Amino acid sequence: MFPYLILFFCLLVMGVVIIFEGSQIASLFFGAPFVPTPRKIVQKMIALAHIGPDDIAIDLGSGDGRVTMAAAEAGARRALGFEIQPLLVLYSQWKARRKGLRGRAIFINGSFWKTDLSKVTVVFLYQLPNVMEKLEQKLLRELPSGARVISHGFVFKTWQPEKTDGKVRLYRKR
Repeated sequence: MFPYLILFFCLLVMGVVIIFEGSQIASLFFGAPFVPTPRKIVQKMIALAHIGPDDIAIDLGSGDGRVTMAAAEAGARRALGFEIQPLLVLYSQWKARRKGLRGRAIFINGSFWKTDLSKVTVVFLYQLPNVMEKLEQKLLRELPSGARVISHGFVFKTWQPEKTDGKVRLYRKR
């Protein structure tokens, strides 16, 4: 009986690894790979955002959901996480339920390119340079005046940050 349990456990772990790695490889073609934002950086991003109870925050490429959940915990009326990898969305939804954030931290499996940003007041990003260039135009076109964009690591070509804290930048739509 014991050897069968070990075999079952090994097969289960291998299956999870294969699914996750397959998802990571697919993300190279359909989006950015999952790279978790360090908690210290998440704190900087939330601090620069100055989230209030009227804010609708969105994380474009939410990964494991840590930024989205931090925005909900900071007081956003609603925090949305868009993620293309379904396993990460399921994991984020599970974590949000465990933290009691159900209904305030919402995770959507899909492309953020198709979502309307006209009611979003805070945007969080950790995207690659080639995405930032295209995304800059979408944000400038769709976001309402006064919306804040918090970017970790990468910059926009033409949009100047209002404030910088290390590699975290605050942009504001005029």
